[in-house]
Amino acid sequence: MAKEEVHRLMYRLADACRQRGLDALQLAPTRVRVSPPEAAHPEMTEIITLKADEDGRLFFHWSWDEKICPADDLEWAAHVIKNVVAPEATT
Repeated sequence: MAKEEVHRLMYRLADACRQRGLDALQLAPTRVRVSPPEAAHPEMTEIITLKADEDGRLFFHWSWDEKICPADDLEWAAHVIKNVVAPEATT
């Protein structure tokens, strides 16, 4: 996957998180910082990264390097991220 495509994918993840009411900022081509709205709980801020597995498939990862889901499932990734970063806001 070209660098521009990776950058665009992370931009789309940040946008999907913002659509769910989270604060999200792309820090680098493969990193997005996601926080609860208006930094309600700054300790819940997460840095989401995009990494390829041993077969070259892209996955979103938590800051502790655990996989979230495949990168082609942006909607699910944003849903899961919101459940962790702002659980009280999830209905």
